[in-house]
Amino acid sequence: KDTKYAYLGITISTQYSGDVLKSMGYPAGAVVESVAQNSPAAKVGIASSDIITAFDKVAINDYTAYNTER
Repeated sequence: KDTKYAYLGITISTQYSGDVLKSMGYPAGAVVESVAQNSPAAKVGIASSDIITAFDKVAINDYTAYNTER
């Protein structure tokens, strides 16, 4: 069975773990590093430095969770 992923057009930073974000006063999640021009993410207003905390009602507590759950 082929696995299919939705194309969002974002790159996630691996610099900030969920614990690091929380220690800096931010919610745990995955930090958007870049957004491709004219991508679905750009069209809905996702921007660089945004923090993704959930995707399709699944909590994202760290960049590793985003890469696994997407």
